[in-house]
Amino acid sequence: MTKKAGDGGDKPQSCLTGSPFELKPIDFQSHSDLCVGFRTDSFVCSFGTAQAFLGSDNQGGDRYVRWLQGKSQERPGSCAHLWHGSRIIGQMELGIIHDSSPCGYVYLIYLIPECRQRGLGTQLLQGAESLFRTWGASRARLRVSPTNTPAIALYKKNGWYQTGAEPDADHLLTMEKRL
Repeated sequence: MTKKAGDGGDKPQSCLTGSPFELKPIDFQSHSDLCVGFRTDSFVCSFGTAQAFLGSDNQGGDRYVRWLQGKSQERPGSCAHLWHGSRIIGQMELGIIHDSSPCGYVYLIYLIPECRQRGLGTQLLQGAESLFRTWGASRARLRVSPTNTPAIALYKKNGWYQTGAEPDADHLLTMEKRL
């Protein structure tokens, strides 16, 4: 049985009651389909469609899982699921890029729809920033669709500022934060 994004197999639970939250490295053997579901939904939220992610050959999910596994092996702990009790409610993908100095990079901060707008995004960002500092970064960067206004509002509220577009992704906004 394939699980839908956010389906922990249990009855629905509120995102702010009961069990504590915990970030755990992604278990690719058990949760690859969930990772693809989260990333697909993130494309729909950002661009209105997941076609660019899925690709014309519809193999984007497989490519993504391989990429994600590589990132996870490259920097253990950088790709994690957010658990609330026995249920996965989010995903975080982080890395370090090097230009003039090490820079933390947010590839994805994702929460299932029922857990958005409840302060959990701020907690995930704070956790990411803490990891970046332990990895030696003094700043962090991310890209966001200009149409994803809830995400932009979250980042601005947490001290991120817009730096413009990058040459290889002029359809996205680039945001940074000093750590």
